[in-house]
This record gives sequence, structure tokens and C-alpha cells, in this order.
Amino acid sequence: MKTFLVLLGKELRELLNPQLLLPFVSVMVVLMFIGKAIRSERQRTAGPERVIVIDEDRSAISARVGQRLAEAGLDVAESQASLDTALEDASKLNYNWVVFVPSGFGASVASAEQAKLSVYGIFRGASITRSFKALGISRAFEGLNAELLNARLSLAYPDKDTAGLRKPLARADYVVFKGRVAEGSADALAQAVMGQTVLIPMVLIMVIIYASQMIAASVGQEKENKTLETLLTTPVSRVSVVAAKMTAAALFALVASGIYMVAFGYYMSSFAGEMGGVGSQLGPAQALGLVMNVKAYLAVGLALFLAVVCALSLAMVLSLFADDARGAQVAVTPLMLTLLVPFFLTMFFDFGTASTTIKVILLAIPLSYPFLVPRAMLFGDYWIVFLGYCYMTLFAAGMMFLAARLFASDKLLTTKLLFRRRRRPAE
Repeated sequence: MKTFLVLLGKELRELLNPQLLLPFVSVMVVLMFIGKAIRSERQRTAGPERVIVIDEDRSAISARVGQRLAEAGLDVAESQASLDTALEDASKLNYNWVVFVPSGFGASVASAEQAKLSVYGIFRGASITRSFKALGISRAFEGLNAELLNARLSLAYPDKDTAGLRKPLARADYVVFKGRVAEGSADALAQAVMGQTVLIPMVLIMVIIYASQMIAASVGQEKENKTLETLLTTPVSRVSVVAAKMTAAALFALVASGIYMVAFGYYMSSFAGEMGGVGSQLGPAQALGLVMNVKAYLAVGLALFLAVVCALSLAMVLSLFADDARGAQVAVTPLMLTLLVPFFLTMFFDFGTASTTIKVILLAIPLSYPFLVPRAMLFGDYWIVFLGYCYMTLFAAGMMFLAARLFASDKLLTTKLLFRRRRRPAE
């Protein structure tokens, strides 16, 4: 145990160097800076949309246009100027919209004709925040349309309920899951289920990317600096060497990924006001029991841990076939590609309804199970959870055994030389 701790300290000291820490710190600082900048900009531009209303009709119906916009939370300013003058004022005084109500607007509405008005948007640039804020005026006019329609229907059918005339079909949505029925739409349920596990793929990808690069860099640097030969001549267990490298990379990756996810969460939370918290409202998920509990999160955590061990063991084996640190980092590229396969398949396909081919591919890749376990825990497919635990444990043990055997033999130092000799006749 003492030998292992000494090796672990050595590996951690090698990982904590400026070359490896600088990219990580830079990404974290950039994300935090962008999040802070977005928050500051949102606070600067906070406030209702500003609208100039020109009412040439001067009727009670046309007056409802400005009143409706004000009721929707917009900052309305009435103007008696000409349209051209109002457009110039809007540009100078930082107004966002100019609404022009022509003469005859009220008469058209009263005679059940289609009344027209003009809406001029002052374009100053494009952004996500600008797009969401522009929805306010659209919703205001939708409300005005509904109000005028109700008025027309009330005049035409004074003795009837206008709700049935406006919407002849009333839709009530229910979701059925394993014999249980809950009120709500299937779309809302799908968003609630996905919203509970949206960060899991990001955590897994970041941990594996950091960990595999760390362990590849460690092996590559030792081979490049010729310190690996010295290490292998000491009376140290090869299993301890492999375990120390994997443990150091895993510890650094977990801490780095945790800090990264905090920075990423801070960055994403800056969009909370615009995005509306998709998936945050669980809706029918609670009634159907499709909510992640402590047991589910523990199962996911164990799956993430085993997946990281699998990735580290595979990265260790792949990096042993490189000559230097750069070659070692290139050697773990197949690991990244393997991780992307389940990431995209589980994003576009549901495991329960996917084809047999997709299911076989996902089950055959050990890094797929952290993507599958959350769904399995929610849907009660526990066989996937236990299969994943067993498969990842056996895979990691096999890769660690292979890495230990390579460390224990001279193939670690001669593999690249043998490859070069085999290529010479072909050249």
C-alpha cells in the first residue's frame, strides 16, 4: 500500500503541471466570463419592449390596440405624428416597435371584415435574447384577436357560450405508462424525463476526455523522457504502476470535470430567463413515478464510475503503443469515437423502441451503459443495469490485466520497434 501511495503521489505531481492545467483553467475562465457577460447584458437590456402606437382611427375598438399592448406588459407611447416621423423617433429614442392603426380599422371590425394594421420592427441586430423578447408583441396581438373574436361571436350568438364556438373541439391529454394513467401530454412527459438526465452525458464525456488524455500524457511523457525504463527496473509491482496511473488520472479528471460542470452550469443558467426551464416542470412524471430518486442517482453514479474505469484501462493500453506524449494522445482517439456512438444513438433513439441492431450496438459498447442506466432505472428495466455493471467490470478487469502484462514484459518498449520492422519490407 505504501508503494502504491508513493506512485500515486508521483503521478499526481506529474499531472499538476502548467501544460495540462492551463487549457482546463482557460476553458473554465472563458465559460465563467461568458456567463457573467450574458447576465450583465441581460440586466442592462432588462425591461419591457417599447412600442409607439399611431392611432388614426380614433375609435373605441382601435383604442384597445394600445390598451392590449400595455396589458401584455409592453411600454406603450401614443403618438400623433406621421408614420415616417414616428419611425425616425423610434430609431433615435430606442423604441423597438411602431404600430400603425389606419382609419377605418374600427369600422372593419364592427362589420365583421378583416381589419388590418401595420407593425414595424426596428431591427438593430440578431440574438437569442432579442428573439425571445420579440414574442411579447406577438402574444399581445394573439390576445387581441381572441378578444375581438369573442366580441363578434357574442353579438352573433347572444344566447350561447362562445367558448364552444371558438373551439369546437376540447382536447384532454392523458399519458398511459405500465397501466397507470396521468393527466398531461406525452411531449411534456418526454421533456420531463430527458430534463432529469440532460447533464449525465456531458459529465461522462468531460470526465473520460480529461482522464484519457491525462493517462495518455503520463505514459507518453515517461516513454519520451526515458523514465519508464527506470521505473520498470525497480522492484515494484506492475499492477501497482497501472493502478497508480489510473487512480491519479481518475482523481484529477473527477475534480476537473466537477469544476467544469459548475462553470458550465453557471454559463447555462444565464439563459434561464429565455429558455424557460425546459424539463424543469415534471408534470405527469411525478404521477407516473418517472422521477429520479436517490436510488436511481446512486445507480447512475456507479455506472459513471465503472465507465470511467473502463475508459482509463482502455486508454492505458492504447497509449502504450505510442512513442511520446503527442503520439499517446493521438492513440486514444478511437476511445473518443467509441464514446460518441452511444452519445448520438441515445440522443436520437429510445432504447425501448429502437431496432434490434441499435440495441445490440449499444449493449456491445461498455461506455453506453451510463447513457442507458438512467432510463432503465426510470422504466424499471433493471436487467440493463446489472448487465452493464457486470460487463463494465469484466471489460475493465480485462484491460487492466492486459496493461499489467504489457508492463511486465519487454513488449512495452519494443512494440513500436516491431511495427517499424514489419513495415520496412513493404516500403
